Amino acid sequence: MELRKHQTLLLTGDIFDEFPDESDWDAIIIGAGPNGLTTGAYLAKAGAKVAVVERRYEVGGGLATEEILFPCYYSNMHAIYHMMVDYMPVMQDFNLDKHALIWIKPNLQTSMVFGDGSSLQLTRMVEDTADSIHKVSHKDAVAFGKLMRTWRQMVSEIVGP
Repeated sequence: MELRKHQTLLLTGDIFDEFPDESDWDAIIIGAGPNGLTTGAYLAKAGAKVAVVERRYEVGGGLATEEILFPCYYSNMHAIYHMMVDYMPVMQDFNLDKHALIWIKPNLQTSMVFGDGSSLQLTRMVEDTADSIHKVSHKDAVAFGKLMRTWRQMVSEIVGP
Protein backbone atom coordinates (compact mmCIF):
# COMPACT_ATOMS: atom_id res chain seq x y z
CA MET A 1 0.00 0.00 0.00
CA GLU A 2 1.21 3.44 -0.83
CA LEU A 3 -0.05 6.57 0.92
CA ARG A 4 0.10 9.68 -1.20
CA LYS A 5 -0.39 13.41 -0.72
CA HIS A 6 -3.86 14.49 0.48
CA GLN A 7 -4.44 11.14 2.22
CA THR A 8 -5.03 9.30 -1.05
CA LEU A 9 -4.35 5.58 -1.30
CA LEU A 10 -3.76 3.92 -4.66
CA LEU A 11 -3.88 0.12 -4.64
CA THR A 12 -3.32 -2.15 -7.64
CA GLY A 13 -3.46 -5.87 -8.35
CA ASP A 14 -4.92 -8.42 -5.94
CA ILE A 15 -5.70 -5.82 -3.31
CA PHE A 16 -9.06 -6.97 -2.05
CA ASP A 17 -7.48 -9.64 0.17
CA GLU A 18 -5.48 -6.98 2.01
CA PHE A 19 -8.06 -4.18 2.05
CA PRO A 20 -9.51 -3.81 5.56
CA ASP A 21 -13.15 -4.67 6.20
CA GLU A 22 -13.61 -1.39 8.01
CA SER A 23 -11.85 1.85 7.26
CA ASP A 24 -12.19 5.57 7.74
CA TRP A 25 -11.94 6.52 4.07
CA ASP A 26 -14.39 9.17 2.91
CA ALA A 27 -14.52 7.56 -0.53
CA ILE A 28 -13.35 4.31 -2.07
CA ILE A 29 -13.21 4.42 -5.85
CA ILE A 30 -13.16 1.16 -7.77
CA GLY A 31 -11.12 1.49 -10.96
CA ALA A 32 -8.03 3.59 -11.63
CA GLY A 33 -8.90 4.50 -15.19
CA PRO A 34 -9.19 8.14 -16.26
CA ASN A 35 -12.61 8.59 -14.62
CA GLY A 36 -11.63 6.95 -11.32
CA LEU A 37 -8.34 8.84 -11.11
CA THR A 38 -10.05 12.13 -11.96
CA THR A 39 -12.78 11.58 -9.38
CA GLY A 40 -10.22 10.62 -6.74
CA ALA A 41 -8.06 13.65 -7.52
CA TYR A 42 -10.95 16.10 -7.20
CA LEU A 43 -12.21 14.51 -3.97
CA ALA A 44 -8.71 14.57 -2.48
CA LYS A 45 -8.23 18.18 -3.56
CA ALA A 46 -11.47 19.00 -1.73
CA GLY A 47 -10.00 17.43 1.43
CA ALA A 48 -11.55 13.96 1.34
CA LYS A 49 -9.57 10.90 2.37
CA VAL A 50 -9.74 8.76 -0.79
CA ALA A 51 -8.75 5.21 -1.73
CA VAL A 52 -8.58 4.35 -5.44
CA VAL A 53 -8.36 0.62 -6.12
CA GLU A 54 -7.50 -1.08 -9.41
CA ARG A 55 -7.59 -4.78 -10.26
CA ARG A 56 -4.83 -4.51 -12.84
CA TYR A 57 -1.20 -3.88 -11.94
CA GLU A 58 -1.17 -0.70 -14.01
CA VAL A 59 -3.29 2.40 -13.62
CA GLY A 60 -4.72 4.42 -16.47
CA GLY A 61 -7.48 2.16 -17.80
CA GLY A 62 -7.98 2.97 -21.46
CA LEU A 63 -4.96 5.24 -21.36
CA ALA A 64 -2.60 2.46 -20.33
CA THR A 65 0.04 1.69 -22.95
CA GLU A 66 1.12 -1.93 -23.25
CA GLU A 67 3.78 -3.82 -25.19
CA ILE A 68 1.64 -6.80 -26.20
CA LEU A 69 1.98 -7.49 -29.93
CA PHE A 70 5.68 -7.25 -30.71
CA PRO A 71 8.81 -6.08 -28.88
CA CYS A 72 9.03 -2.28 -28.85
CA TYR A 73 5.51 -1.96 -30.35
CA TYR A 74 3.26 -0.19 -27.85
CA SER A 75 -0.52 -0.05 -28.08
CA ASN A 76 -3.30 1.70 -26.25
CA MET A 77 -5.75 -1.18 -26.22
CA HIS A 78 -8.81 0.77 -25.15
CA ALA A 79 -8.09 4.39 -26.01
CA ILE A 80 -10.92 5.19 -28.39
CA TYR A 81 -12.00 8.78 -27.93
CA HIS A 82 -9.87 11.67 -26.79
CA MET A 83 -10.82 14.31 -29.33
CA MET A 84 -12.13 16.72 -26.69
CA VAL A 85 -9.26 16.32 -24.23
CA ASP A 86 -8.44 20.02 -24.63
CA TYR A 87 -11.76 20.89 -23.01
CA MET A 88 -11.22 18.72 -19.92
CA PRO A 89 -10.86 21.01 -16.88
CA VAL A 90 -8.77 18.37 -15.09
CA MET A 91 -5.88 19.17 -17.45
CA GLN A 92 -5.65 22.71 -16.09
CA ASP A 93 -6.97 22.08 -12.57
CA PHE A 94 -4.07 19.74 -11.80
CA ASN A 95 -1.43 21.30 -14.11
CA LEU A 96 -0.97 17.94 -15.81
CA ASP A 97 1.30 19.47 -18.44
CA LYS A 98 3.78 20.22 -15.65
CA HIS A 99 3.75 16.54 -14.63
CA ALA A 100 5.08 15.23 -17.94
CA LEU A 101 1.69 14.54 -19.51
CA ILE A 102 2.13 14.80 -23.25
CA TRP A 103 -0.90 14.32 -25.43
CA ILE A 104 0.14 13.20 -28.92
CA LYS A 105 -2.55 13.97 -31.47
CA PRO A 106 -1.87 12.33 -34.84
CA ASN A 107 -4.12 13.35 -37.71
CA LEU A 108 -5.28 9.76 -38.31
CA GLN A 109 -7.48 8.76 -35.39
CA THR A 110 -9.34 5.65 -36.55
CA SER A 111 -9.41 3.53 -39.68
CA MET A 112 -11.79 0.83 -40.80
CA VAL A 113 -10.91 -1.58 -43.59
CA PHE A 114 -13.82 -3.17 -45.47
CA GLY A 115 -13.96 -6.66 -46.97
CA ASP A 116 -13.29 -5.36 -50.49
CA GLY A 117 -10.04 -3.72 -49.36
CA SER A 118 -11.38 -0.17 -49.35
CA SER A 119 -11.14 1.81 -46.14
CA LEU A 120 -12.50 4.78 -44.27
CA GLN A 121 -10.30 7.03 -42.15
CA LEU A 122 -11.48 9.35 -39.41
CA THR A 123 -8.97 12.11 -38.86
CA ARG A 124 -8.61 15.27 -36.81
CA MET A 125 -9.01 17.32 -40.00
CA VAL A 126 -12.63 17.55 -41.20
CA GLU A 127 -11.51 17.93 -44.82
CA ASP A 128 -9.38 14.76 -44.70
CA THR A 129 -12.23 12.76 -43.16
CA ALA A 130 -14.70 14.13 -45.71
CA ASP A 131 -12.32 13.13 -48.52
CA SER A 132 -12.13 9.61 -47.10
CA ILE A 133 -15.92 9.38 -46.79
CA HIS A 134 -16.29 10.73 -50.34
CA LYS A 135 -14.47 7.64 -51.66
CA VAL A 136 -17.31 5.55 -50.22
CA SER A 137 -20.28 7.92 -50.60
CA HIS A 138 -20.48 11.47 -51.98
CA LYS A 139 -23.85 12.03 -50.26
CA ASP A 140 -22.44 10.98 -46.87
CA ALA A 141 -19.37 13.18 -47.33
CA VAL A 142 -21.60 16.23 -47.90
CA ALA A 143 -23.74 15.30 -44.86
CA PHE A 144 -20.59 14.86 -42.76
CA GLY A 145 -19.36 18.33 -43.72
CA LYS A 146 -22.69 19.88 -42.68
CA LEU A 147 -22.71 17.92 -39.43
CA MET A 148 -19.19 19.04 -38.54
CA ARG A 149 -19.96 22.72 -39.22
CA THR A 150 -22.94 22.46 -36.85
CA TRP A 151 -20.83 20.55 -34.30
CA ARG A 152 -18.03 23.14 -34.33
CA GLN A 153 -20.54 25.93 -33.77
CA MET A 154 -22.12 24.05 -30.85
CA VAL A 155 -18.73 23.32 -29.27
CA SER A 156 -17.60 26.93 -29.54
CA GLU A 157 -20.86 28.26 -28.08
CA ILE A 158 -21.59 25.65 -25.41
CA VAL A 159 -18.55 23.58 -24.49
CA GLY A 160 -15.58 25.85 -25.03
CA PRO A 161 -16.50 29.51 -24.48
